Amino acid sequence: MKKHHFLFWLAPAMLVSACSMPTALQNTIITYPPHPVVPVPEKLVVANLVDVKAQNYRDNKDELFVKLIEETLSRTAEVLGKGFEASAITEPGLTTKADSVLAKQQATHGVFITKFNAYFDQTRVEVTKTDTGKEREAFYDIVVEIGYSMRSAGQTPFDTTIVARRYHSSRSVLSGLLAAGPNIVSNRSDALEGALVNVDLYAKCFFEGRESRGRWLYVAKDFEAVGKAIQRSDYEAAFQASEKLANVKDPKISAKAYYNCAVLLEQMGRYEKVKPYLQESLRIQSTFADAREMLRDYWHQ
Repeated sequence: MKKHHFLFWLAPAMLVSACSMPTALQNTIITYPPHPVVPVPEKLVVANLVDVKAQNYRDNKDELFVKLIEETLSRTAEVLGKGFEASAITEPGLTTKADSVLAKQQATHGVFITKFNAYFDQTRVEVTKTDTGKEREAFYDIVVEIGYSMRSAGQTPFDTTIVARRYHSSRSVLSGLLAAGPNIVSNRSDALEGALVNVDLYAKCFFEGRESRGRWLYVAKDFEAVGKAIQRSDYEAAFQASEKLANVKDPKISAKAYYNCAVLLEQMGRYEKVKPYLQESLRIQSTFADAREMLRDYWHQ
């Protein structure tokens, strides 16, 4: 079984200075998975095969995990069902029931949750000397670990575990070794966030998706016509204005023009034409950071 570890956090918004910075566009890109499911499922069923009650959790942890698994199933069906028919069901039992679930739902593929855990992990303890002795502060990550099994009739199951974590909090402790971390039941909203992020990470491993990208667009000196077109939300006119500047003698202007064309093609959803413009921009100016960064999203072409 493969295990994938991820950190998740919220990226800061792009800050734009109207005077000196380019204009920021919010584009959408297609993401391509490293392990695509072939053939693409005609009908997908999402089911739970974790018997939470059998784990004998304390402090209402079983109630929390049942709710989190329900939300995980719903999110999985929502994310994976965008490209084909998908349904989410919950059936308790062992993994040996997976084939019967596929047959019952007449599904070509199934994603089965086989493991679920949410907990706090102490990552470090900082010790500070004071006038009265030492103070200790323990730091904790919140971790959500979910096991998935991809099944289809007549095929070998593909099992993987996704581990998503992020920094959560810190607290003063008497001893780092004996310090009790936060209570997962009391932090159910953070646990739910981690579960939903976990599902998104799993989907990215196996299925095409959509993500937002902030792109800079050059509209200042020499690119005034591009800026005027953008003010009208006329992206085709902005593309044409940028393309006219692509073959000028000044390499900096030319590289920016090719890059602008790539950004605008992406904005208009013409993804198959983006990469050549980025490559030409970098051929002219190999150190152009904006073009190099954007090209990372087009490695698949």
